[in-house]
Amino acid sequence: GFNTRGLNRHLSDSVAAFAKQSKAHGDGKVEILVPSGSGNEAAVHAVVPSIRAALKRGGVSGRQTATRSYRVEDASAEAPIRLSYARVMATAGPCGEWPKDIGGGVNQNNDYYNFGCAQQANLAAMVSNPADLITPRASTPPDQMRRAVVFEKFRAGEVTASEYKEGDGATVSE
Repeated sequence: GFNTRGLNRHLSDSVAAFAKQSKAHGDGKVEILVPSGSGNEAAVHAVVPSIRAALKRGGVSGRQTATRSYRVEDASAEAPIRLSYARVMATAGPCGEWPKDIGGGVNQNNDYYNFGCAQQANLAAMVSNPADLITPRASTPPDQMRRAVVFEKFRAGEVTASEYKEGDGATVSE
């Protein structure tokens, strides 16, 4: 509103959660879009430090936050503050387009028009973080205690793998 000068706890928690989402699904950078020329412009600028503090609480530092303005034509309007982050999405495009007969010619080994589209669409829907398709995440450090146990068993000539019993725990009903 026109007189708002801070964030209540609920909004602050929502902004912190948004920051966590930006780190999980985006590149961890957040853009704060503030209105310019609106009736609540002064109140908006008073709230921005509280938004930055909530973003920091959610894991987005000040260096990862940019503030930009957008123009509002109606000077009496109460324009919102908008938060955004870039997110990579995996898509395969629309499937099911068949402009040619897939039977084609005789003895031709050609891919048909939508070959693999459903598989690509399913992969895009299943991947938890599409950015992993561009660059993989860093590996976690190895468990040094477990590694030491396995090496000792290996040096002693003992089995290092876990024991596996065929059919253990599974039954087929009649």
